[in-house]
Amino acid sequence: MDKNTGYLSSLWLLRTPDGVARRRHNSVDDDDGWLFDQPGFSPYKIDAIAKILPSKALRRLKDKAAVISFPANYHIRDRHFHTLEVTETAVILAHLLGLNADLCEAIAYGHDLGHPPFGHVGERFLGKTTGQDFRHEVFSVIIAQQIERQGRGLNLTHQVLSGILYHSRRFDDPIPDNAASPEGNLVMYADKIGYIWLDVEDVFSRTGLKLDDYPEIKKIVNWFGKNQRERHKVCLEALCRESVEKTAVVFNDSEEAQNFFRLKKLMGPIYRQFDFPQPWMLEKVYEFLAKTERDVHPAIVFALLTEHEVVRLARTPSLMPHELESLSAAEVLPYLRTQNIDFTKPDLDW
Repeated sequence: MDKNTGYLSSLWLLRTPDGVARRRHNSVDDDDGWLFDQPGFSPYKIDAIAKILPSKALRRLKDKAAVISFPANYHIRDRHFHTLEVTETAVILAHLLGLNADLCEAIAYGHDLGHPPFGHVGERFLGKTTGQDFRHEVFSVIIAQQIERQGRGLNLTHQVLSGILYHSRRFDDPIPDNAASPEGNLVMYADKIGYIWLDVEDVFSRTGLKLDDYPEIKKIVNWFGKNQRERHKVCLEALCRESVEKTAVVFNDSEEAQNFFRLKKLMGPIYRQFDFPQPWMLEKVYEFLAKTERDVHPAIVFALLTEHEVVRLARTPSLMPHELESLSAAEVLPYLRTQNIDFTKPDLDW
């Protein structure tokens, strides 16, 4: 490959065009409809900066952990900052490969809107408690369609909602899902690349854990480079090379990809060392919500809480109904009581 041209626009034929964007509601029923026909605003850019960026769900991510809850070091990332860094990575890759950067930006901004407090700990708790599979990517779509803007939803394009829904891949199935667009697949990889290297930096530089105590992890980390920026760059370049070779967004078969997913697996037990809070705290808050809010499923209310709210409620000796009024989610509850929201159904068959 000519290093003077790099990867620029190598996958432009796969780019999702702005012209195929479709929404559930027309401009008359959309608060941002006045922007639809304004020059310079693609439908996906409108989704990114006029709809998702100012959303309440994105604001709440400031009080939801990426890995470490209530960090003493303010340089440790929260879920909100993780979202910003995934967006940066996805947009860079989109420009390098010639894909739709606006679509990548919108998907990345929205990909974690549905995370409950305490991230995957919260997901596992809700799944165990309800007996149903609680998936943050599904709930992200539900928030965007049925909860934001007083229950009316954001009216995002189907392309953005689909990208959000399919951004999450289990470790044993890293191959991009055919249901996702190239941009959706790109955000999926940007999410993985984004969080692994930032987690490595946060965990082994800003907590009591030392990389020297984990020689297998240290070996792989050092293989990628001497610092977070270099390791991040190595992965992006490898993804671009493999994607150009296979004419698809792929980061699976290269040596870099294999080492990366090996590291991802090794980090699993590390994350469990930062699980918080104690189960009784989650159970106490969930039971309070189930008794106090009868018209909205307690799992939905719980997922809308922030981490400080959960801990405050758990540490309150005797919870009274008026405590519900102090929660950030309280302002949206009146608009949800008339809906029958199923937190397992993304409702994208339109």
